[in-house]
Formats: sequence, structure tokens, C-alpha cells
Amino acid sequence: MKPIWNRAALSAAWTAVALAVRPLWVPLMLLFVMVTLDYVTGMICAAVTRRLSSRRGWVGILKKLCYFIVVCVGAGIDRLLTLIADTVGLEVGLSAAVSVFVTSWLIINEAISILENLAGIGVPVPPFLQAIIRRLKVSVEREAAKTTDEETDESP
Repeated sequence: MKPIWNRAALSAAWTAVALAVRPLWVPLMLLFVMVTLDYVTGMICAAVTRRLSSRRGWVGILKKLCYFIVVCVGAGIDRLLTLIADTVGLEVGLSAAVSVFVTSWLIINEAISILENLAGIGVPVPPFLQAIIRRLKVSVEREAAKTTDEETDESP
């Protein structure tokens, strides 16, 4: 009987998490895929270049896990901004802006790292692809700064 309750509790917890991160579901899944690809390509690159180290591997895993903590901080800031706006009667309409920008920025960083790992392995990476990703990173940073500046300007 106990395994049924465990599965039910796990299902309920997973459902609660899914509902809480609903606006971030696709970006979080993409971030998870990119983090995994970066780790795998990083391990391959380290093996090819004879720099494979279990310590560096564990540090990499812990660093990647901390990315999701950064996203949680962004989501917490989103929730706080929404609560403040509701309290003072403002209609903000950006309930997940900070966390989406944070997640997008991390995805782009992972994409850059994947391309660097692939280049380190010897895979030909088109320079225009690297340029596009770097420009995208700058655009996300610019838009995030603009959005936070606009929110600050609208504060009472």
C-alpha cells in the first residue's frame, strides 16, 4: 500500500511544480536540454583534449544545478513584483518577465558553450551561428534592462 501513496505524493508534487512554473515550462525544458547537451559535449571535449577530470565534472554538474536556483530567484522576483503591483493597484502584465529573461540568458550561454565544446572537439561550427547566438545574448540583455528600467519608471 505504501508505494501507491508515494506515487500519489510524487504526482501531486510534480503537478504543483508544473502549475507553479506554467509560464516557464517550455523555457525550463529547453534549459534542461541545453544544460544536458553542454555537459555531454563538455565531457567529450575534455576526453578528446585529455583534460577529463572527475572533480571538474562534479563542479560542472553542481554549477548546472545552480542555474535552476538562479531561475527560481528570478521567479521569486517576478512573484514579488506582481504582489507589489497588485497591492498598489497597478496592472503590470509581466508576471514572468524576469524569470523568462533569466532562463533565456542561461539558454543562450549554454548554446555558446556547446558551440565552443564542439569546436574544441574539432567539429566545424559555422561562424555565422556563433555570431547569431552572441547577438541574441546582447539583445536579451538589452531587452531585460529596458524592461526593468520601464518597471522602475512606473513605480509610484
